Amino acid sequence: MTRRFISSLLCITSLFATLPVPAQQRKTQQQPAPEKKVYTGKSVSVSDGDTFTLLTADKKQYHIRLDGIDAPEKGMPYYKVAKQYLADLLLNQSVRCEIRKTDQYNRFVARVYIMREGRKTDISELMLHAGLAWHYIQYNKEQYLADLAAQARTAKKGLWAEPKPTPPWVVRKYRRAGISDAEYRKMQQERNPALRLYQADK
Repeated sequence: MTRRFISSLLCITSLFATLPVPAQQRKTQQQPAPEKKVYTGKSVSVSDGDTFTLLTADKKQYHIRLDGIDAPEKGMPYYKVAKQYLADLLLNQSVRCEIRKTDQYNRFVARVYIMREGRKTDISELMLHAGLAWHYIQYNKEQYLADLAAQARTAKKGLWAEPKPTPPWVVRKYRRAGISDAEYRKMQQERNPALRLYQADK
């Protein structure tokens, strides 16, 4: 009797051990929530036209992704220009980051502000106004940001001086598929129908 009881107990324990972790718990483990809603500090490095590292007064560093925009990917036209423009905007500035969420790379997605000409100024708006980023409409539906992007495009500012600039989400998609930039350009020249696979959605 004792052996049967122990055997049954072991089976039950084994069953619970193999149960899947609830989805909500998995999400929390993969994407920890921000410690707080607002961070302030200085920019210590800029990765590209929409991402930088913030150093707070307590010497903690956080990777910040600008909300509402998507800047050129590395290797694409205007990548270096956008990166430098963002670095110049943040240089020697007290930076305020209002956190919206945490993305899949554990970066804080935030609206970022600096004081410019005596008023609080949104960095995402400045990048769009300069024509150095796309409105990231897949994740942001603010009409004001869409209007800023449209105005820059009409004025052919920054990257919009190019005839048909390739959106960064398209670049990421074809690169993930193993297609090089040169191969993609060739596909464009040949009007390859396969282009639809990368341009169909964002």
